[in-house]
Amino acid sequence: RSSTLKLFENINVWDPVSATCYGALIANSNGDMGLTYTIGGGGRFPSMVVAVLTGTRRDVVAMAGTRGPSDDQWGDYMSIRRDHPDGKLFVAAGHTLQPGSGQADATPQFVRFGRASDV
Repeated sequence: RSSTLKLFENINVWDPVSATCYGALIANSNGDMGLTYTIGGGGRFPSMVVAVLTGTRRDVVAMAGTRGPSDDQWGDYMSIRRDHPDGKLFVAAGHTLQPGSGQADATPQFVRFGRASDV
């Protein structure tokens, strides 16, 4: 809680098989928390996930990667913002690697998401 600087909830972002990393989050105009992060490992290539954490939580793989980087390095190029103009929905940006080779063919992703009641 920002007014008192006290923790009022501890929400875990994890997967029993894959690693989760590079999370970015923001609150919308309704006070819902939106999140984007990368998930990968355990047989899954690095993939972009978006989620609404408050209320009924839902995590969705927005774009599944089809391969990993040849040097096994991954970056933190994830971002999330309120959608304009009313701020009820979220927009997130990230990337995955799709068929091909090399680091230069990362496929950017732009995802607009939120609760169905806010569309």
